[in-house]
Amino acid sequence: MFAALLAIASCQKNESKDQKAQSKPSTIAVTLNGIDKATAVKMMQNFINLRGNDSNPVKTSVWFDSATIHKMYRLLKSEGADGVRIYFISDGTVNNDHLENSIALVATKYNGEYTAVPWGMKHLDYYEHSSNDALFSNLKAINGVVNYGEKDEAVLYKTCNSCKPEMLSSTNNIHHISRSVAEQMVQQFGSHYINTISEWFDLDLFRSFAEDNVHDGIRIYFAAKPLDSPDAGRNGFLFTKTIQSTGLDTHVDDIQNKIAGQKQITDAQDNGEECPNNCN
Repeated sequence: MFAALLAIASCQKNESKDQKAQSKPSTIAVTLNGIDKATAVKMMQNFINLRGNDSNPVKTSVWFDSATIHKMYRLLKSEGADGVRIYFISDGTVNNDHLENSIALVATKYNGEYTAVPWGMKHLDYYEHSSNDALFSNLKAINGVVNYGEKDEAVLYKTCNSCKPEMLSSTNNIHHISRSVAEQMVQQFGSHYINTISEWFDLDLFRSFAEDNVHDGIRIYFAAKPLDSPDAGRNGFLFTKTIQSTGLDTHVDDIQNKIAGQKQITDAQDNGEECPNNCN
């Protein structure tokens, strides 16, 4: 009987361990757009190694659906993230005249003060997330849709001659820029090899996208800083909101051309922190 009691106690102890193991949330090391960490790091290094060979990179944009952006923001907020760092990445297995570039979205957390940049802080990359989070329920959906070349729905590739050519935004949002500046940034991309590794954006930018229940997604353009800016020609990223057009797979930039006083409002978004100078 004593032996039986020991066996029962042992089984109960093992069951308790199993229950604890099952209750403990499992984690995965992955980017916010579904690339496992090892692959993402390799593709980042591919880009760094090969970017100098491509002096005329292909114009590129990546589209994400609204549901993905909502899930991404909820995850970031629950984890105490301070923003997202977007990396240029390249598939080193593709041997064409031009690199086949894309992006990796990596979550960041506060990592100390750094007065040399606008937000005054460093941002530490992290990849560990709960595998049970809704964002990772469909890895294919969160990869985004990469477009190479000038697509009709990506309207910033064409100049709007009827739009008021204001150079300033009428809002207090530091990310808002005018359509004329957005067009310049997108259209001048590709005149030289990509000279930036990544660009960081604060969590509030993604909150503004997540709180929008009108648009069907966002488009992230490869871009270059305006010619009249202190960092003219530096590469980075530019966001627009999109609406569904004819066909389920057509998502058109919804660029507002409303006139408020003497200034033009646009939903083009920019102004992150680039690496270099803020890579941490």
